[in-house]
Amino acid sequence: RRVPGSCRRTACSWMSPAAGETRRARGTAVPLHPEQAGRKPRPPDKRGRGGQGRPEPALPRKDNHRGLSLQGFVGDDLCVVPPEFHGSNYKNKDPESLSRMCGRYTLTCTSEVFAEEFRLEATPDHQPRYNVAPSQAVVCVRATLPARLREAVTMRWGLIPSWTRDPAKGMNLINARAETATEKPSFRKPFRERRCLVLADGYYEWKRKGTRKQPYYIRLKNERPFAFAGLWDRWSDGAGITIESCAVLTTKPNERLASIHDRMPVILHPGAYEPWLDPGLQDATRLVAFLTPYPADAIIAHPVGALVNDPRVDDARCIEAMETPDHPSRGQV
Repeated sequence: RRVPGSCRRTACSWMSPAAGETRRARGTAVPLHPEQAGRKPRPPDKRGRGGQGRPEPALPRKDNHRGLSLQGFVGDDLCVVPPEFHGSNYKNKDPESLSRMCGRYTLTCTSEVFAEEFRLEATPDHQPRYNVAPSQAVVCVRATLPARLREAVTMRWGLIPSWTRDPAKGMNLINARAETATEKPSFRKPFRERRCLVLADGYYEWKRKGTRKQPYYIRLKNERPFAFAGLWDRWSDGAGITIESCAVLTTKPNERLASIHDRMPVILHPGAYEPWLDPGLQDATRLVAFLTPYPADAIIAHPVGALVNDPRVDDARCIEAMETPDHPSRGQV
């Protein structure tokens, strides 16, 4: 029974036109109607939502950022990672159910190999990765200032805009559409000033076949490592916790991959590394020219098993070719 003038539930909180005691709803304290002030407070649910005296969400540890994505949705221009796709909760989840997304990739080569490929003087410790998933630490290359030398760093995959107040409530973006990245608030400034290379030597994409989806492993024919065009940002809470995170730019697919998916990550040509990393280059017209589909004749793809759906499986079995009705002899696309 609703008391006249009492609280009404909205999408964000309990609201009341009158002053009185307060109740916390979703972390926000708002007035209660005086007639409700003496009532027994409602206990929080199993997830800790609602109720009285709900504690503020704890900030993540500096070395573990898996708890940052609490809510999410998929829009036409942005890809946001819902909580069920986070960290170890990826088990039996199909990443491709998040549309317009490059959601898994590999970096199986050694540090020495990609140091030579990207002309790096020092590299972070790296073990071969066969199933890199969102929210995990990934190897990126950026330019240092003022010398503009290349440095390899690890960042969290899932861009947290520097202006968001709380990363647990902010957007957790793993991809940015190349066509609109210069316009979106989360990507405008990183596109101008904070571009990076996200290092990889292959990635996965899922092809819809009726009610199921077949994962494919995609790499360059020369089997060399390459770089996704990336954006990065630095978030800080002002109390010593700093998180550097990144997103991968996507574009329309080339002729070979169009039958698998309607998007592909932007793979940069080696000649584009220098201008892409140059923080002094802020001409959007020149930068957008690099964000084109990689040539189809330089890429191959083959179907792989469902092991890649589980991020806890991170070994060579993920990239093993499998037979399908379309590829009975484990052939390549």
